[in-house]
Amino acid sequence: MNEIKRIHRSAMELLDEAELAFRHGDAERATTLKASAFEEEVKAANMIAAYVESEPTRSVLHRSAASIALSLGKEGEAKKLLHSALAGKPPTPIRKELEAMLEDLSFRDHLQVSGLELTNEELQLTIAGEGIGLGLAPIDEVLSRIESARLLLTRTAERVLHRPYRAAGRQARRVDDLITPMLSVPRAASFAVSLKLGRMQQTTFAGLGRTEQVVDELLECLKLFADQNEQALKDKIPEPDYYRNFLALSTAISPDGQVVNLVGFTASRMGRQLEVAIRKDRTAGEQMLLNSPKTGSHMPKNRPLKEMEVSGLLRFADALKENPSIKLKSGAKTFNVFVPTGIDDIVRPLWGQWVTISGEGAGKNIELRSIRPSEPPTEMGAKINKI
Repeated sequence: MNEIKRIHRSAMELLDEAELAFRHGDAERATTLKASAFEEEVKAANMIAAYVESEPTRSVLHRSAASIALSLGKEGEAKKLLHSALAGKPPTPIRKELEAMLEDLSFRDHLQVSGLELTNEELQLTIAGEGIGLGLAPIDEVLSRIESARLLLTRTAERVLHRPYRAAGRQARRVDDLITPMLSVPRAASFAVSLKLGRMQQTTFAGLGRTEQVVDELLECLKLFADQNEQALKDKIPEPDYYRNFLALSTAISPDGQVVNLVGFTASRMGRQLEVAIRKDRTAGEQMLLNSPKTGSHMPKNRPLKEMEVSGLLRFADALKENPSIKLKSGAKTFNVFVPTGIDDIVRPLWGQWVTISGEGAGKNIELRSIRPSEPPTEMGAKINKI
């Protein structure tokens, strides 16, 4: 055991030297030292691998070696080390960390762009999960997310061009010129397609600054959303209507935790890939929506409001009224649901479907905060949950 500790200390010293070399601008020496540290740490991990009772030392050494492997781009070696660590008896906190590292590697595999090169104006959308096969996926799960991705690109373009939030009507011609997404052939990377920005006659020209700006802005915001960094996202999207719209669309695109457990985006910049993975299910986005700032309420001021969740059939939508509302029909009850500006993009596609909505309400009036498709009950009737 003393020899294992000595080798581990040697690996850590080499890592410190590598960090110092990197700070001094000697990247080549830093890489060489880190590679030596990896060899030492793997040696220590292999020496203790057979002693499954030697915890937490055994799992810590394997985790350390895997981390160094990842920093060197040795993902295959990292996977082997993580699997070896999990084959022992790691303490629960370390086991969870090992599993998270392995999951990150799996997601990274899904997000890779294989067999083609993305242009600066392309954005790959990847969907993965237990219900997704190699190049095959339930059509509803795919089409709804492609449409949400298209709307995210459109709204981001409008925001980049400093246009006021458009609650109705088609997008402006200037936006149309900038972002007319075109879908590629689906690819077998779990299930992946790419959205290409720009009008058809522009597709032979690379380096359109505005389109790159739209893609980069969207990826930055999606990363903040995936990390649930609400304050940074609010700073990035200060306009309340655009902020609420972004949250609503990003929530709609998020995994359901059953069929889909990963939604990823990949772009290419100067030969390197930019990747964002959304792994948390829609409840995380719905909570961010509930926390989003209000811009006025359509609800009666003289009645106490409470959080409500209602399921029913979306039978009617009217965006022409001053206070846009939808009707939710369930059995003999009809609810008036007021739609705040920004959530309209996710409401329109759900007309005629059974949905579950949440928001603040009084009686049969509810101000919408989130909406999602749901399964109708076996016996028709209002399903109301007071939160």
